[in-house]
Amino acid sequence: MTRITGEIVIGAPADVVFDFVADQRNEPAYNPHMVRSAKVTPGPVGKGTQFRSAVRSRGRLAEMAIEYTGFQRPSRLASTTRMAQAEFSGTLTFEPAGAGTRLRWSWDAQFTWPLRLLAPALARVGGRQERATWAGLKRYLESSQHAAGPGAGEQPGPAPAAAADGNGSQPPGQGRAGAALLAASVAGVALAPLALRRLGRGGSLLVAAGCGALFARDAQMTLAGASARLRPLPRLLLRTEVPVSGSAAGAALLTCWQQRPGVARVAAAPAAATFAVHAVREAIYLSPGHGSQEPDAQ
Repeated sequence: MTRITGEIVIGAPADVVFDFVADQRNEPAYNPHMVRSAKVTPGPVGKGTQFRSAVRSRGRLAEMAIEYTGFQRPSRLASTTRMAQAEFSGTLTFEPAGAGTRLRWSWDAQFTWPLRLLAPALARVGGRQERATWAGLKRYLESSQHAAGPGAGEQPGPAPAAAADGNGSQPPGQGRAGAALLAASVAGVALAPLALRRLGRGGSLLVAAGCGALFARDAQMTLAGASARLRPLPRLLLRTEVPVSGSAAGAALLTCWQQRPGVARVAAAPAAATFAVHAVREAIYLSPGHGSQEPDAQ
């Protein structure tokens, strides 16, 4: 079990913040990663209310099922969120802070196996995402243009802006950006072992940075449930790349510290494997269908 906590002060009364947050249909208005949220149980929002939402990660949708397990207006909201790769349960508390509200979050994250081995890293990624979400709420509620009516975000809104490939229309992993990643990954298969063996500490740090960046990116995709929408082969490759890239980054750092030929030879294998697996993944993303089980909603 991994815990994610934090707090933020929002310049709006506690009852306003609580009511807006409690209706999950509002979240697409302030969370650019959430593309839709719908209430699926009848009656007013309260304990037992359920929502179905979807967040976008690298152009792919991850489904979420949310249920309120506690509802004490305007001070406490407890919920459980289920995704393909993890389950989150915890509370939001709302306390007056001057003319505003101190919003605190505390979530217990339970990851599926083998992601439990990566729980500390995934928790850091999730913590950053959580803080970004509530910072978006703060900006929205403190602006003079928001309309905090219940269900303001119920209708699917436009997808968040994706990284452009030059045409401004394709998500990361496709177009020229994807082609560049593919070329870099192919080159990395040969260059990473060479850097570990010949370039000393500088080369080891460079390889550690590259493998660590891939690990962080893969972990974020996995945490967001992106693998659930992939076809079997890219899903297997993603799940393989997470532990391989993590071990490669660790081995490269060990090489930087030890500076022994034997250690460098051992570290070369996972580093080359990381870039090889990523090259295959990028090639699939550049293919028709982009490795998804169904076309992305644009």
